[in-house]
Amino acid sequence: MKNTYIVFALFISILFLTQCKKSESNAEKQTIITYPITGQFGNNILAMSDSVVINPSLTFSFVANLQVDATLKVIMTNLSTGGKAVWFFDPVSNQNWNISTYNTTLDQQTFSFKIGSSLDLSMTFADTLGKCKIDFFENNSQSPSKSKYLIWHFIKK
Repeated sequence: MKNTYIVFALFISILFLTQCKKSESNAEKQTIITYPITGQFGNNILAMSDSVVINPSLTFSFVANLQVDATLKVIMTNLSTGGKAVWFFDPVSNQNWNISTYNTTLDQQTFSFKIGSSLDLSMTFADTLGKCKIDFFENNSQSPSKSKYLIWHFIKK
């Protein structure tokens, strides 16, 4: 009877330790992505609420922080009419983004994770009325993890 108790206690201990190691291993492979309110260049476009109206005379950040094993792709689609309302980024400010050439057929541009854990970019917008859709593809998702709209409009004082 004593041997059965020892074997049972050993079995439970091994099971408990195995589960602890799995939890530690999962904790090491975090795939969390955060979008700070501000970045090095101003308020963060990626953290703004849906359908917010921004002033195109300001400079903005395009910033995300990725934990271990996280991936991110952001697609901006221009929904403006007239072809003059667009966004601009400063290539010198680029920190860890792969940026596609603007696709004039689809009216969109893709920004994806390159290297590092902190991504930032200085962005500005044309001095006209404009609107775009921002689709987030987090952690290799094939469909958008979330989407939102951004509107820019120069407000005269």
